[in-house]
Amino acid sequence: MNHKTTYKLVFDAVMALLLVLMYNKNAVSMEFHELAGLVLLGIFLIHIFFNYRYFFHCTQRIFGKSLPVKTKAGYVLSLFSCIGIILMAISSVMISKTLFNIHGSNIWKTVHLSTAAALLIILGIHVGMHYQMIKKVVTKHLGNHRKIQKTLAVALTIGMLSFGLYNLATTQYLRWVSMPFSNSGLQELSHKEDRTEPRDPNLLQQTGISPLYTVLQYASILFVFVFLTKETEKTIMKRKRNT
Repeated sequence: MNHKTTYKLVFDAVMALLLVLMYNKNAVSMEFHELAGLVLLGIFLIHIFFNYRYFFHCTQRIFGKSLPVKTKAGYVLSLFSCIGIILMAISSVMISKTLFNIHGSNIWKTVHLSTAAALLIILGIHVGMHYQMIKKVVTKHLGNHRKIQKTLAVALTIGMLSFGLYNLATTQYLRWVSMPFSNSGLQELSHKEDRTEPRDPNLLQQTGISPLYTVLQYASILFVFVFLTKETEKTIMKRKRNT
Protein backbone atom coordinates (compact mmCIF):
# COMPACT_ATOMS: atom_id res chain seq x y z
CA MET A 1 0.00 0.00 0.00
CA ASN A 2 1.48 3.35 -0.99
CA HIS A 3 1.18 6.64 0.87
CA LYS A 4 -1.44 7.90 -1.57
CA THR A 5 -3.83 5.11 -0.55
CA THR A 6 -3.23 5.87 3.12
CA TYR A 7 -3.92 9.57 2.61
CA LYS A 8 -7.14 8.77 0.74
CA LEU A 9 -8.31 6.52 3.56
CA VAL A 10 -7.54 9.21 6.16
CA PHE A 11 -9.43 11.76 4.04
CA ASP A 12 -12.39 9.39 3.72
CA ALA A 13 -12.31 8.67 7.47
CA VAL A 14 -12.51 12.40 8.27
CA MET A 15 -15.42 12.74 5.84
CA ALA A 16 -17.19 9.78 7.47
CA LEU A 17 -16.69 11.17 11.00
CA LEU A 18 -18.10 14.54 9.98
CA LEU A 19 -21.03 12.79 8.32
CA VAL A 20 -22.02 10.76 11.40
CA LEU A 21 -21.78 13.91 13.52
CA MET A 22 -24.48 15.43 11.31
CA TYR A 23 -27.04 12.86 12.46
CA ASN A 24 -27.80 14.86 15.59
CA LYS A 25 -28.44 18.49 14.71
CA ASN A 26 -28.14 19.50 18.37
CA ALA A 27 -24.82 17.73 19.00
CA VAL A 28 -23.08 21.11 18.74
CA SER A 29 -25.60 23.68 17.51
CA MET A 30 -27.97 24.24 14.62
CA GLU A 31 -25.58 26.80 13.14
CA PHE A 32 -22.76 24.26 13.23
CA HIS A 33 -25.02 21.58 11.76
CA GLU A 34 -25.91 23.67 8.74
CA LEU A 35 -22.43 25.11 8.18
CA ALA A 36 -20.68 21.77 8.65
CA GLY A 37 -23.16 20.20 6.24
CA LEU A 38 -22.04 22.62 3.55
CA VAL A 39 -18.40 21.92 4.39
CA LEU A 40 -19.14 18.19 4.08
CA LEU A 41 -20.61 18.83 0.64
CA GLY A 42 -17.39 20.59 -0.37
CA ILE A 43 -15.28 17.72 0.96
CA PHE A 44 -17.38 15.25 -1.01
CA LEU A 45 -16.85 17.27 -4.20
CA ILE A 46 -13.08 17.16 -3.54
CA HIS A 47 -13.39 13.40 -3.07
CA ILE A 48 -15.10 13.13 -6.47
CA PHE A 49 -12.35 15.26 -8.05
CA PHE A 50 -9.61 13.00 -6.65
CA ASN A 51 -11.37 9.94 -8.07
CA TYR A 52 -12.58 11.36 -11.37
CA ARG A 53 -10.48 8.87 -13.37
CA TYR A 54 -12.23 5.98 -11.63
CA PHE A 55 -15.68 7.39 -12.47
CA PHE A 56 -14.69 8.15 -16.06
CA HIS A 57 -13.19 4.69 -16.55
CA CYS A 58 -16.20 2.88 -15.04
CA THR A 59 -18.74 4.97 -16.94
CA GLN A 60 -17.15 3.92 -20.23
CA ARG A 61 -17.17 0.23 -19.32
CA ILE A 62 -20.15 -0.12 -16.98
CA PHE A 63 -22.14 -2.26 -19.44
CA GLY A 64 -19.16 -4.27 -20.64
CA LYS A 65 -18.27 -7.78 -19.47
CA SER A 66 -14.64 -6.90 -18.75
CA LEU A 67 -15.49 -4.83 -15.67
CA PRO A 68 -15.70 -6.97 -12.49
CA VAL A 69 -19.08 -7.22 -10.75
CA LYS A 70 -17.64 -5.75 -7.55
CA THR A 71 -16.35 -2.72 -9.44
CA LYS A 72 -19.75 -2.24 -11.07
CA ALA A 73 -21.42 -2.46 -7.66
CA GLY A 74 -19.01 0.13 -6.29
CA TYR A 75 -19.75 2.41 -9.22
CA VAL A 76 -23.52 2.14 -8.65
CA LEU A 77 -23.02 2.91 -4.95
CA SER A 78 -20.94 5.96 -5.84
CA LEU A 79 -23.66 7.10 -8.23
CA PHE A 80 -26.31 6.74 -5.53
CA SER A 81 -24.03 8.64 -3.14
CA CYS A 82 -23.80 11.52 -5.61
CA ILE A 83 -27.59 11.63 -5.97
CA GLY A 84 -27.97 11.46 -2.19
CA ILE A 85 -25.52 14.28 -1.58
CA ILE A 86 -27.30 16.47 -4.14
CA LEU A 87 -30.66 15.79 -2.47
CA MET A 88 -29.12 16.51 0.94
CA ALA A 89 -27.68 19.81 -0.29
CA ILE A 90 -30.98 20.98 -1.81
CA SER A 91 -33.09 19.86 1.15
CA SER A 92 -30.61 21.39 3.61
CA VAL A 93 -31.14 24.80 2.01
CA MET A 94 -34.91 24.35 1.85
CA ILE A 95 -35.28 23.52 5.59
CA SER A 96 -32.53 25.87 6.81
CA LYS A 97 -33.28 27.66 10.08
CA THR A 98 -30.11 29.74 10.47
CA LEU A 99 -27.95 30.22 7.37
CA PHE A 100 -30.76 30.69 4.86
CA ASN A 101 -33.76 30.91 7.21
CA ILE A 102 -36.18 29.33 4.72
CA HIS A 103 -38.06 26.87 7.01
CA GLY A 104 -39.33 24.70 4.15
CA SER A 105 -42.22 22.26 4.13
CA ASN A 106 -42.38 18.81 5.69
CA ILE A 107 -41.78 17.26 2.29
CA TRP A 108 -38.24 18.62 2.31
CA LYS A 109 -37.77 17.33 5.86
CA THR A 110 -38.80 13.88 4.65
CA VAL A 111 -36.31 14.11 1.77
CA HIS A 112 -33.56 15.31 4.11
CA LEU A 113 -33.99 12.70 6.84
CA SER A 114 -34.71 9.69 4.64
CA THR A 115 -31.80 10.55 2.32
CA ALA A 116 -29.51 10.88 5.34
CA ALA A 117 -30.60 7.42 6.49
CA ALA A 118 -29.99 5.97 3.02
CA LEU A 119 -26.53 7.56 2.80
CA LEU A 120 -25.47 5.79 6.00
CA ILE A 121 -26.47 2.44 4.48
CA ILE A 122 -24.67 3.26 1.22
CA LEU A 123 -21.53 4.31 3.08
CA GLY A 124 -21.66 1.15 5.21
CA ILE A 125 -21.87 -1.06 2.13
CA HIS A 126 -19.07 0.92 0.46
CA VAL A 127 -16.75 0.54 3.46
CA GLY A 128 -17.67 -3.13 3.83
CA MET A 129 -16.71 -3.81 0.21
CA HIS A 130 -13.26 -2.28 0.88
CA TYR A 131 -12.85 -3.86 4.32
CA GLN A 132 -9.87 -6.04 3.38
CA MET A 133 -7.97 -3.11 1.88
CA ILE A 134 -8.66 -0.97 4.96
CA LYS A 135 -7.60 -3.85 7.20
CA LYS A 136 -4.26 -4.16 5.38
CA VAL A 137 -3.50 -0.45 5.74
CA VAL A 138 -4.42 -0.37 9.43
CA THR A 139 -2.51 -3.59 10.17
CA LYS A 140 0.59 -2.22 8.44
CA HIS A 141 0.65 0.83 10.70
CA LEU A 142 0.01 -1.18 13.88
CA GLY A 143 3.07 -3.37 13.50
CA ASN A 144 3.45 -7.15 13.80
CA HIS A 145 1.63 -7.77 17.08
CA ARG A 146 -0.86 -10.14 15.46
CA LYS A 147 -2.31 -11.68 18.63
CA ILE A 148 -2.97 -8.26 20.13
CA GLN A 149 -4.45 -7.05 16.84
CA LYS A 150 -6.77 -10.05 16.60
CA THR A 151 -7.93 -9.67 20.20
CA LEU A 152 -8.60 -5.96 19.76
CA ALA A 153 -10.37 -6.57 16.44
CA VAL A 154 -12.71 -9.17 17.96
CA ALA A 155 -13.45 -6.99 21.00
CA LEU A 156 -14.05 -3.92 18.84
CA THR A 157 -16.30 -5.86 16.45
CA ILE A 158 -18.44 -7.27 19.25
CA GLY A 159 -18.65 -3.90 21.00
CA MET A 160 -19.49 -1.85 17.91
CA LEU A 161 -21.95 -4.42 16.57
CA SER A 162 -23.78 -4.65 19.90
CA PHE A 163 -23.85 -0.87 20.32
CA GLY A 164 -24.98 -0.45 16.73
CA LEU A 165 -27.92 -2.84 17.12
CA TYR A 166 -28.86 -1.06 20.34
CA ASN A 167 -28.82 2.32 18.60
CA LEU A 168 -30.86 0.99 15.70
CA ALA A 169 -33.54 0.13 18.23
CA THR A 170 -33.36 3.29 20.34
CA THR A 171 -32.62 6.18 17.95
CA GLN A 172 -34.82 7.76 15.27
CA TYR A 173 -32.81 6.09 12.51
CA LEU A 174 -35.28 3.34 11.55
CA ARG A 175 -38.07 5.92 11.56
CA TRP A 176 -36.08 8.01 9.08
CA VAL A 177 -35.67 4.94 6.86
CA SER A 178 -39.42 4.28 6.86
CA MET A 179 -40.58 7.90 6.49
CA PRO A 180 -41.05 7.83 2.68
CA PHE A 181 -43.36 4.83 3.13
CA SER A 182 -45.33 6.16 6.12
CA ASN A 183 -47.78 9.06 6.36
CA SER A 184 -47.51 9.28 10.14
CA GLY A 185 -43.73 8.99 10.54
CA LEU A 186 -42.88 12.61 9.74
CA GLN A 187 -45.74 14.02 11.81
CA GLU A 188 -44.72 12.02 14.88
CA LEU A 189 -41.07 12.95 14.41
CA SER A 190 -41.90 16.64 14.00
CA HIS A 191 -43.97 16.64 17.20
CA LYS A 192 -41.18 14.94 19.07
CA GLU A 193 -38.61 17.44 17.76
CA ASP A 194 -40.86 20.34 18.80
CA ARG A 195 -40.96 19.00 22.35
CA THR A 196 -37.28 18.17 22.68
CA GLU A 197 -35.33 20.66 20.57
CA PRO A 198 -33.63 23.20 22.87
CA ARG A 199 -34.33 26.78 21.88
CA ASP A 200 -31.42 28.14 23.89
CA PRO A 201 -27.90 26.88 22.99
CA ASN A 202 -27.07 26.95 26.71
CA LEU A 203 -29.62 24.19 27.26
CA LEU A 204 -27.66 21.73 25.12
CA GLN A 205 -25.58 20.65 28.07
CA GLN A 206 -28.74 19.91 30.07
CA THR A 207 -30.07 17.58 27.35
CA GLY A 208 -27.02 15.35 27.68
CA ILE A 209 -26.11 15.77 24.02
CA SER A 210 -22.45 15.10 23.26
CA PRO A 211 -20.70 15.37 19.87
CA LEU A 212 -18.53 12.38 20.74
CA TYR A 213 -21.54 10.30 21.76
CA THR A 214 -23.31 11.22 18.53
CA VAL A 215 -20.28 10.07 16.53
CA LEU A 216 -20.17 6.79 18.46
CA GLN A 217 -23.92 6.27 18.07
CA TYR A 218 -24.10 6.61 14.32
CA ALA A 219 -20.64 5.17 13.66
CA SER A 220 -21.86 2.02 15.39
CA ILE A 221 -24.98 1.95 13.19
CA LEU A 222 -22.69 2.43 10.20
CA PHE A 223 -20.59 -0.48 11.43
CA VAL A 224 -23.64 -2.77 11.38
CA PHE A 225 -23.92 -2.26 7.62
CA VAL A 226 -20.14 -2.60 7.20
CA PHE A 227 -20.21 -5.91 9.07
CA LEU A 228 -23.19 -7.28 7.13
CA THR A 229 -21.55 -6.35 3.81
CA LYS A 230 -18.20 -7.84 4.81
CA GLU A 231 -19.76 -11.11 5.93
CA THR A 232 -21.99 -11.31 2.84
CA GLU A 233 -19.00 -10.85 0.54
CA LYS A 234 -17.03 -13.40 2.56
CA THR A 235 -19.83 -15.96 2.18
CA ILE A 236 -20.12 -15.33 -1.58
CA MET A 237 -16.37 -15.72 -2.10
CA LYS A 238 -16.33 -18.92 -0.03
CA ARG A 239 -19.09 -20.44 -2.14
CA LYS A 240 -17.27 -19.51 -5.34
CA ARG A 241 -14.13 -21.25 -4.13
CA ASN A 242 -16.09 -24.38 -3.28
CA THR A 243 -17.77 -24.62 -6.70
